[in-house]
Amino acid sequence: MTSFDRLTARLSAALLTSSFFAVVLMPALALASPPHGEAENVGEHHHAPDGGGIKWLGDGFLGGPGEDGKTGFLLIIINFVALLFILNKILFKGLIKRNEEASDAIRLELERATRARSEAEALVHEYEDKLTALETEVAEIKATAKQSAKAEHARILADAEEQAV
Repeated sequence: MTSFDRLTARLSAALLTSSFFAVVLMPALALASPPHGEAENVGEHHHAPDGGGIKWLGDGFLGGPGEDGKTGFLLIIINFVALLFILNKILFKGLIKRNEEASDAIRLELERATRARSEAEALVHEYEDKLTALETEVAEIKATAKQSAKAEHARILADAEEQAV
């Protein structure tokens, strides 16, 4: 499993967890809390009509909100799950596929660059070795030329002395 796959799995788990909190727990907490102002009037005898708690299904079920204007909580959850399913099919799978393709392309380019770099380093070492060999050969040629020049100098001086005598 590549690091991209692990990251995708972690992000999916985080999305699922945050979706659970957003869809199930937050509305449940909001619906379970007393309506505005009721907590302040606990000691007084002003009782507002009870909200009736969590409404799981609307009065008309599929016909929209019931008489009290509340949509059923179960319907909200079903709609959200359907939305996640549709987004997964349309958006997330395409994004994941494109990210994998881009990751593969980057990986291939990185491998090519690594190979090219190693080939270039091998060429540099080869040319450095050739340069070292050439420098050694040049030094030998210079030394040979100096010896030849000294020998020729000595021969010319000897010939000159011989002719002078």
